[in-house]
Amino acid sequence: MKKIFILAVCVFFAAAIAYTEEYFHDDAGISMWFPDSWEVSIESQNYIFATHPTGEVGILYLVFDADEIETKLDALDKELENLVDDLEMIEDSMSEETLNGMNAMVTAATGTAGGIPVNIGVILVATPNEKVLLIVGMIEAEKYDEHEKILDEILGRVKPL
Repeated sequence: MKKIFILAVCVFFAAAIAYTEEYFHDDAGISMWFPDSWEVSIESQNYIFATHPTGEVGILYLVFDADEIETKLDALDKELENLVDDLEMIEDSMSEETLNGMNAMVTAATGTAGGIPVNIGVILVATPNEKVLLIVGMIEAEKYDEHEKILDEILGRVKPL
């Protein structure tokens, strides 16, 4: 039961499974990496969804033109409202950061999905080629400490080409 939500998200986002670990987005000028054991679904070059083998963690990467930001964030809000009950932004969680030299906005939320408490992270990254990378991660709240190190590594390997 605990993994039903994450698996449902995987089915929703999945189109094809790729078996390589490093991905390049030439238009955005970035590379990204996932561990070999993760399932990576690629709907298009602009849409990648990866899940931990246990289904406890899911990460969406979406690349788009900067002028589409309002439309994409509105769509994300609606999708999260449909998938997550009791969605609540974490107070004072919005911050400006850098991710390997790229400007980023970071925020976090909590809620429940399929009855399971979840933590949600959202990062908007200004890529070198004037695109936006939207990263949305969701993890079972009680599993965060267990996966923190690999999540830091995955985010740390989102780099400019």
